[in-house]
Amino acid sequence: MKNIALHFTTQDDKKVTCNLCPHRCLILPGQSGVCRTRDNLDGQLFLNNYGEVTALNIDPMEKKPLYHFLPSSQILSVGNRGCNFNCDFCQNWQISQANVPTRHLTPGDLVKLAVSHELPAVAFTYAEPIIWFEYIRDCAQLLRQENIKVVMVSNGFINPEPFSEMRQFVDALNIDIKSMNDDFYKTICNGSVKPVLETCRLAVEKCHLEITNLLITDENDSESEVRRLAEF
Repeated sequence: MKNIALHFTTQDDKKVTCNLCPHRCLILPGQSGVCRTRDNLDGQLFLNNYGEVTALNIDPMEKKPLYHFLPSSQILSVGNRGCNFNCDFCQNWQISQANVPTRHLTPGDLVKLAVSHELPAVAFTYAEPIIWFEYIRDCAQLLRQENIKVVMVSNGFINPEPFSEMRQFVDALNIDIKSMNDDFYKTICNGSVKPVLETCRLAVEKCHLEITNLLITDENDSESEVRRLAEF
């Protein structure tokens, strides 16, 4: 049985608007949105990726990369499939843009793994964790009971309303600001920068936040753009 999604509205003709991220996909019955993980089934939005894991590993915290949160510790990293971006330079495109085999891992089983390895934190990473909203929420409730921290490595492309909820159960984030130039986001990532910056502003009010910026020659590496990012 598929899990029902959060943050959507149903139209009179059984079309569904997903309100999780700024794409606000209008999804017809039998179809899915940009991220390919939310399906319209007869006017309701259901998840096809709940607990579906593509990657599971124990990493150094600095690999996330987080350098000022539980430094020198190990973290359980878990990844889903799908993404609400389509970046030309994605290094994990095999799981973010393709349909790949997965294994099902319940929130309880994930917590048991973290506890058995005596790990202080779990990272939702590799592909885009925003589209795993419901799974992360359910896992976080159990992880908190074991005093295990919740980390997200994200593109930050989420609407303020669901993120205001999400930041209540996430302890630390690494958000990738890919560029300060909106044209870069539109042409290379299929997104926009303004919602990402707003997510950063909201995140720092409640969570530990660190920023990643991948420099791409002649695309986002000008001195003026790096200065804009540093000033932000």
